[in-house]
Amino acid sequence: IIKKLSREIKNRKNLDLLYLLTVADISAVDQGLWNSWKALLLEETYFKCLNEIIGPNKKESLNERISIVKDEVLSISKKLKPNALDEFSKITYPNFWLLQSPKDIAFQIENFFNVSKKNKDFDFYIKTLDEKNIFHLTIVTNDRPKLFLDIISIFVLEDISVLEARIFTLDDESVIDTFKISLPRYESLHEKEINEKINNFKKKLKLIKNGVTI
Repeated sequence: IIKKLSREIKNRKNLDLLYLLTVADISAVDQGLWNSWKALLLEETYFKCLNEIIGPNKKESLNERISIVKDEVLSISKKLKPNALDEFSKITYPNFWLLQSPKDIAFQIENFFNVSKKNKDFDFYIKTLDEKNIFHLTIVTNDRPKLFLDIISIFVLEDISVLEARIFTLDDESVIDTFKISLPRYESLHEKEINEKINNFKKKLKLIKNGVTI
């Protein structure tokens, strides 16, 4: 899609104009329609197109693309060794490497996985992204029936909006679920209220860890 779009746009000037037109168009529809999440997505698309216009990447095989990502993961991580990464790779599928940033992959392996451990207890981590009102939730656990339903039930109960969800099932039956989430009416909330909402959300996630069905 990026390659086709870049061929239609042809040059950077057209790309810049299209970017500005898109921002203006979305902003003009409704005051609340343009937000930090849409800005982030549009920015990512812009730079992918720009890279393709300036210097189209040569066609790489699937293994070559994954190998590049692994090299980046190793360069980012201060803990991972090549043999440990190779061992972990045995339980992964291509999408795990291609649909996440190397930084996120390095964090997941370092903090959630011991390659000698076959079973993974329920664990999670929430971080605030640089973009306003966007939180990144990572959940790592063993797969089980209704796991995803239990997680989504918490989002509904806590009135949390899901902007993006990516689910990775590994070959050892563990799962890595990542979500970009936001709080409705965030701009009208005080910092104390925001912290309370996030803490309540964490408490309900811990109930899943303890086997309680929401």
